[in-house]
Amino acid sequence: MRSTNSPEEGQRPPAELPSPSKHSVRLASVRLRHLSFDRQVELGEAYSKEYEVGHQTELREHGENSFTVGIEALLRFGGSGASPFSLVVHLDGTFEHDLGLPFELRQYYVDINATILLWPYLREVVDSIVARAGYPRLMVPTLDVRSFVERRTREIREVETKEPAE
Repeated sequence: MRSTNSPEEGQRPPAELPSPSKHSVRLASVRLRHLSFDRQVELGEAYSKEYEVGHQTELREHGENSFTVGIEALLRFGGSGASPFSLVVHLDGTFEHDLGLPFELRQYYVDINATILLWPYLREVVDSIVARAGYPRLMVPTLDVRSFVERRTREIREVETKEPAE
């Protein structure tokens, strides 16, 4: 993946948005804002090994030529066993951009590109804390970029087309 945040072939933003390739957006910093790990069962006890990672992103702050995106991830365990631990991770990524980046395109970066760029850092934090707590390594799967972009684009369009509640 290129650091300029340009979409890969076949992964274009919605047609109504300007092309990201005309704007330079760079990841300037990543900060671990919050980490919460709580053991639920003692090591050696049986526990569920089925899990999923729920996440959401938000525009936390923005300036004239930068914006910060927060990503929050929660590890949830399912299956028949007990949850071995609870884990919540909040990362902030600050992105610098050239002046003139339209707000709509900035929102596209928040909704899609920031998640794609911050996901490897999130994976590393999860794997590291789980291993240091004495559990078997738990590498969060890579993000399927194509299906993620398609799903998020569809969700964004659905929200934009919904009528306000009366």
